[in-house]
This record gives sequence, C-alpha cells and structure tokens, in this order.
Amino acid sequence: MRGLLLLGVLTVSLIPGSLSVSAEQASGRGRATQAPAAAASTAMTNADVVKLVKAGIGDDVVISAIRGAKERKFALGADALVQLKTDGVSDRIIGVMLDPTAAPAAAAAASPAPAPAPNTPPPPPTGSIGVTTAAPSAVAEVSLVASTGTHPVSPEGGDISQSYAVIKMVVWANFRGLKSDVRTTDKRPSILVKVNDTRFDSRFMVVKTEPDEDDNVRSVRIKSGVYTVSTAFAPDSDWIIATKATQESPGVWRMTLSKDLGRGEYGLLDAQNRYLYGFAVDR
Repeated sequence: MRGLLLLGVLTVSLIPGSLSVSAEQASGRGRATQAPAAAASTAMTNADVVKLVKAGIGDDVVISAIRGAKERKFALGADALVQLKTDGVSDRIIGVMLDPTAAPAAAAAASPAPAPAPNTPPPPPTGSIGVTTAAPSAVAEVSLVASTGTHPVSPEGGDISQSYAVIKMVVWANFRGLKSDVRTTDKRPSILVKVNDTRFDSRFMVVKTEPDEDDNVRSVRIKSGVYTVSTAFAPDSDWIIATKATQESPGVWRMTLSKDLGRGEYGLLDAQNRYLYGFAVDR
C-alpha cells in the first residue's frame, strides 16, 4: 500500500497598487519576526488508519501506508482494538497494525480453479498456517440423497487463510465459488458415503459454509484461539451440523441430520483429506 501525501497549495493574488513596501522595510529594518512553524509529527496513529479507511481507501493501500510509515504509535489495547472494529477497520489491517512485519491474510483468487482430470481428486487446501492433518486417505464416493433424487457430489480442494478478530486469530478453509453445484429444496437430506475407513466418525462431518462475495469463496471456520490455531484440520464446533452415521453395509455409511437445514450453503467435510463435498438448500 502506497503512502499518501496531501499537499496544500496556497494561492496569493497580488493586485497592482494594493501592496506597498517602505524603504525601511526593504532595507530589512522593522522586519516582522516570524516564529518557526512547529515540526509536524510523522508518527502514524489509530486515527490516521481510521481516516484512511473511512475515505474508502482499500485494505492493501492502508497496509502499505502502515508499513511505509517512518514511525508508528498505535494504541493496541483491547478497548482500542474494539474501537478500530467499530470504526470499520478490517481484521487484515488490524493484524498488520499488531505486527507490521507479518504478511496479511491472503485473499483467495477470484478466478476459478482448473478442472481436475477425470477420477483425479483435487489438491487439499494449501497455505495451512500451522494447521496439520494426517496422511491422505482414500477419496470417498459421496451422494446427497433427497426428496429430489440422489445427486453425486464431487470433492473440492481449497486453501487456508487467516484473519484477526480483536485478540483472536481466526483460520478459514476456503473453497472456490459462492454456490455449490449440487442443490436441493429438501430441508433434511441424508448423505451416503462409500469409503473403506474405520475412522469414519472422526473423519467426516457436515458443516455450514459462509459465502464471501469479496473473495468468491465459501468458507468454513477452523477451530482456533487467542493467536493460536488448532494443530488438526477441525472446524469450529459452532459450524458443525449434528448427524448420526449408520453403516448400511461394509464400506457404505449413511449420515442423517438431527434437524432441518435452513436455506444456505453446506457441505460434507473430509477432515483427513481436507476436502469439501458441497451442497446447498434453496429454501
């Protein structure tokens, strides 16, 4: 973000005959003494950041201005951070104010990912920011079973990003596109999963996703804490939809929901491979 310099231009109009200079003044006698102007402070403050944000300047430019400032005097106590959020300062900017040397949260690219080759699973989310997972397992075959029929659901790979919420680091798993391809009007579909894995209960879970129009992604919040992140690829408990898994036959499981789903974007999250099998309820 480039630094911003506001230049004030003083224009003086001289009207012939309106200004006379005496000989005494011209020779320097009787010259008025002018006090030197006080040096302006160059330190960047919370107020400067809020001013830039309220002027509609983008996050990247504000972040560059913060990093380019010769001196920074930010108030970063809990009350000050809350006030910054109230004033509309984004988590990305606050994160850089807290640590100007840290890289800001990476925004997911808006361009769609190239389609994988047939029968080739997508890559797992990248940029893990300390979120780890065990070795990949066999890719599951997943179908959404609803009153509208049975719909195969393909796995989606994504990426990981971070943001700051006051004094808490928030980690997100992001999957491209605002809407899932598989959609239903059934409020309580079931999910059929075909996979030979004894860790089924800990590996698969139904989650809600949050569309982010700015980055053209659907995001799942990953469990995190005060400037710490989970060492496992596990979603925040508030984002998990309660289900009951029943093994119908060897390698075939059916997941039934504990309640009706509201309108929105959801998905079956494979925490082992870090894939999302996305689907949506339209009403």
